[in-house]
Formats: sequence, C-alpha cells, structure tokens
Amino acid sequence: MHDTQLTRIVDRLELSREQMEVLCLQAAPFSKFILQRSAGGGLPPQFTYFGLETSPLSQSEAERLTQLSPHQQQDCAEFDKVPFKGGVFTYLPYDDGDTIGQQFWLVSKMLVVDHVDASAFAVTVIQTEDADKTYSYGACKNIVDEILAARPSGAQSQLAAGSAVDWVVDVSTEDYVGRIGEIQSRIARGELQQAILSVGLSKSTSATPEAVFEVMRRRNSSPHIFLVRGEAITLIGASPAMHLRKNGSLLTVETDAGTRRIGETEEETQAIMQELLGSEKDLEEQKMIVDETIVDLRAIADNGGVRMPVELEVRKLGSVMHLFTVLEAGIRQDLNPIQAVLSCFPPSAVTGAPRQAAMRVIKDVERQARGPYGGVVGLIGFDGSVDTAIILRSAWIDGDQITMRCGGGITHASNATDEYNECMNKARSMIECVKEAEALQEQR
Repeated sequence: MHDTQLTRIVDRLELSREQMEVLCLQAAPFSKFILQRSAGGGLPPQFTYFGLETSPLSQSEAERLTQLSPHQQQDCAEFDKVPFKGGVFTYLPYDDGDTIGQQFWLVSKMLVVDHVDASAFAVTVIQTEDADKTYSYGACKNIVDEILAARPSGAQSQLAAGSAVDWVVDVSTEDYVGRIGEIQSRIARGELQQAILSVGLSKSTSATPEAVFEVMRRRNSSPHIFLVRGEAITLIGASPAMHLRKNGSLLTVETDAGTRRIGETEEETQAIMQELLGSEKDLEEQKMIVDETIVDLRAIADNGGVRMPVELEVRKLGSVMHLFTVLEAGIRQDLNPIQAVLSCFPPSAVTGAPRQAAMRVIKDVERQARGPYGGVVGLIGFDGSVDTAIILRSAWIDGDQITMRCGGGITHASNATDEYNECMNKARSMIECVKEAEALQEQR
C-alpha cells in the first residue's frame, strides 16, 4: 500500500427520522466498528460512524495515510461539516493480555449518520486508478436499503436466555484493602505519587454485543459510545473520557478524576457536587493527573507551550459526575497524528503519576493483564484530525462471558471503603445496560 494513491467518493441520502432510527439499530451486524459521538450527558447524538469495510495496516502505513489528502472525486457540500471524513480507525488495548494488541485499520467503506439533519453519507475509499471502474453512484441508497431490509438475527450466545449469573469481582475485600496498602506504602517510600487501581467484574450473559451497544446508544450518557470487533472479543463501551482531539494543529486533552454518584433529586446532586469540588483527596488526584498530562503535551507541543482553558469543572455523565480540566497545545510540525496519540499512551488517567513508575506498581499489585481497559479507541483522519477516547465504562464479550474493569486513583489519603464504592459506582452503568440487554434478548 506504500505507493497507493487513494480517491474518496462521498454519496448522500436524506432519511426520515424513522429510517434513521431503524438504520442505527440494524447496522451493527454489518459493522467492524461503530462510534457514536455527542456532547454526552444525555444530549442528542451528533454523528454515528459505521465502519462497514476495513483492512489492517502497519503503524508506518497508518502514519503515511494520515498525512495524505485523498483526491475527492465529487463535491458534496453537506459533507464538509462531518468531523471525520475518512482515514484510520485505531484500537490500542492497555496491554495485549489474552486479547489483541495494537490495531490500525484503513476504513475503506463507511456509513455516517447525521442525526441533526437526518441524512446519511456513504464514504468509499478506493485506489485512484480503479475509481471509475468500481464505483457506481447511488451507493449510499444501496447500503441503506440493504441494512433497512435486513431482519435482526436474534442470535444469542450459547447461554440460554435468562440463565445469567451475578457479576463476580476478581478480588476479595481483604485483598483489595491489601493492594491499597501496598500502593500507599510505595507512595510513602517516594516511588510514585498516585496509581490507578482497578478491579475486574465478569459474568455469564445471554446478551449479544449488539444488544448491549443498543442500550448504551439509546441512553447516550457519554460522548463516545462504541462497538469494536476484535479478533478474539467484541468491545462495547460508553466512555466519558477524551484521550486526544486534534483539529488542524490544535491538540486538546480533557482529564477527569474524582467520581460521585448522581443524587436522587437535583438538590441532592448539587450538594454532592459541592462536596466533590471541596474534596482535598479528589482535587489532589486531579492535579497529579493534570500535571502528568501537561508533561505529555509539552513533549509534543510547538515550543512546549500548554494552555488550560478550563481549570476545573464538574460534568454529569450517566449515573456519575467527575472533575474535568481541559488542556490545549499546538502540535510540533515534525510530528504526525499517530505519533501524537502514541506519545500520550497509555493515558495518565488510567496509570497514575509518574506514569512509568505507576505502571510498574500496577503490574505488581493487580497481578493480571488489564486487556482493553485503559486503552484507547477512535478515529484518525486522512487530514490529520484525531478523535480518540479512553476505554472506560466498557466491557468485552467472548462467547457467553462478559468482562469489565473499573478503577480509581489511590493516593496517600485514599480510604479503601470509599475507593471500592467508587469502583462499584463506575460499574453500575454497565451492569444496568447488560441487565436491560438481557431482558431485550428474552423478548426477541
């Protein structure tokens, strides 16, 4: 593919609201990946990207293609507003474990649903010399018609519907307390400032990945909602956390820390929010993550300059709220977008600070592979744009087994009971989604 010249062809189709809803419901089985993007917090989705055809790339090939502007064979003014206009999908698990490692895919056929204007775009990327031979206009209508005509398969996992067992946590309470004590001892010895300690939950399920994704899509609580079909597993998630965004030369990172549940009433929610804003432990945790992220950005920023347009705010996402800080920098001219993504990987929000020391402690204390948890998933455009999210509030399905991990930042001031409750609060949304998906499977 080193010498390949690409042509991008875009075709548009207007949809009714009913068609759009059915299309999003039924397109999952056709897709290698799906990414729904919104502002989060229950706001309506803006765009959903369905990767219908992809092919694997090496890192060097992905780097070349994301510095390439393919020839566009036709004008489509409405397509200009779509943030991701084609390029590479990336899936970077925290570690390989027993799943798959670093992945880059060329997206050769993509369906983009514009939820605001009720329209769809078919984006086809082909070798330039074959452009006139292999493409026929009306492709978007053909793709949409095929998906709308399909009937949901109703396929279920090998486990009979209704026989799923409760979630099992992979660490006992006693061991969890011991792990926190070990991290705090190492903090006291000056080895690190903070480490993100995670726990795993798993169960048997009758829900398919598509059913769980559909529940998450409808809830729309997070800005990044995704489904990714790997070689061994299917990953689904609703991440509240941006990893990196690049628009032109501008890099943006949003860091989050501190977690509280949403209250039963608005008054209770406001009281919890004020408690979070006044929590010395959570503010310290956020500052350490922000400082570590600034170090990452300075390494790839033009002249090392980093700005902080939002110093601290609380955002409500799903059943929880978090502290957020927004950082910006201009990218160095000698770096390509994939180098920028990898320079900030794995995110300090899932490791701690300093990153390398925290990762060593995590490996010693957790004593098992994290798999996808804490990795990165998202889109890198031919135009060098980046839209990636951290793999949080996510789970992966292998056969009839579903697994997820949730974690929190451990500092010298951490309380084991509070930290465990934070993990369970973060897990609650996925637990509810799987339960609802299982009920949907039983009805079909």
